[in-house]
Amino acid sequence: MNQKELRKINTQVKVILVEWVKTLLPEEEALKVNVDNVLDSIPSQTHFFANQQAQLSAYTPKWIRKHIKIIKRNNTNINISDICLEDILEVANAKTGV
Repeated sequence: MNQKELRKINTQVKVILVEWVKTLLPEEEALKVNVDNVLDSIPSQTHFFANQQAQLSAYTPKWIRKHIKIIKRNNTNINISDICLEDILEVANAKTGV
C-alpha cells in the first residue's frame, strides 16, 4: 500500500469515527463533534487484555484502519472515500460470524 492510499485511509478513519461517535451522543452533543476533535471524544486505551493476550479494542482508529484495508483488499475498485460505517460493520460481523 502506497503513501497516498494510507493518507486517504487515515482521513477516512476520522470521518468514520465522527459518524460512529455521533450515533452514541445526544443530538446537541453530536453537533459539537467533528473531524478535528473526534480523537478527544474516544478513549485513549486501544487494547484490552483477555485470556492472557492483548486484544485490539473495537472502534479505535487502528481497528477501523484495519477493516478499511480488508475492504480495499477484497474490492480493489472501491474508492476509499466511499467506505462508511455500515461497510465496516459488515466486515466486522462477517469476521466474527454474527
